[in-house]
Order: sequence, then structure tokens, then C-alpha cells
Amino acid sequence: MMTNKHKITKNKFSEILLTFMVGDFVRELVSEENKKKLKQLEEGMGYMLNIAVELEFDDLIEDLHGSRLPENSLCLREEEIVREFSDFEFWETLELRLGQRDYYKSLSSSEKYSLAKSFWLPDKVHEYYEKYRKELEKHGVDRLYICEQDMEKVK
Repeated sequence: MMTNKHKITKNKFSEILLTFMVGDFVRELVSEENKKKLKQLEEGMGYMLNIAVELEFDDLIEDLHGSRLPENSLCLREEEIVREFSDFEFWETLELRLGQRDYYKSLSSSEKYSLAKSFWLPDKVHEYYEKYRKELEKHGVDRLYICEQDMEKVK
């Protein structure tokens, strides 16, 4: 039970619950194959929802066929956050992978060998990232094409 020392507002708890929900969503995605891990995640969500009841923040939860769930507006906010993050992650990953690909193409074999021993890429790679960041911000993927000659190799 919470003591006076740990008083929390409904708004603050709502934000904590939302943060937990987003983290729980991500962890579920990477734990789909692991039933034991999924069970632990379900228990964690149940624990958070029980705390909401103990704190008398009942309007933050819904009962659906005997199961407690976060209320709908929290679920909608979770979806929005996940959607925004996924969009950010897509563009960030595309920028990094294309930049690194082009950077590695610019290196000699001996430079690649030396680089393989290092954990970090040199600052020069950021020029490639910036090139793609500007391209993707301005044009999206509209100007990214696979060369026809490269497509022939795939066939």
C-alpha cells in the first residue's frame, strides 16, 4: 500500500501507466516466441492496474469480460506514441543503413580491416548520414531506386 510519503496524483500515475504500456508493447513484440516472458509481462500489467485500483484511480481502467484493461483513451495514446516512434525509427534506420553502406563503399580494403577492430565509426560517416537525412526529409523515398542492372543480378 502507498504511504503518505508516496502520494501520487491521478495525472502522474496515468503518465506512469502509459509509459509502462508503451514499454510493455515493445517488450511483447520481441518476446512473442517466449510464452514464459509473455506471462511475466501480463502479470506486470496486472500489477499496474491493481495499483490503479488501490489508489482509487478506477477511471484509468476498464473491465472487459472480467479482465482489467487500461481505459480506452490511454490505449489510444499508446497507439499514437507507438505509431510516432515506429515512423521515427523507420526513417532513422534508413538514414543510418544507407549512410553506412555508402561510407563502407568509400573505404579501401585496409581501411575496412582497421575499422572492423573498432567499435565506433569515424566522424566522417556523419557526412553520409546528413546526406541521406536531407534527402529523406525533402523527398522521402521518392528518389530511391534500385538500378536495373542490379535487378538483373537478383533474377
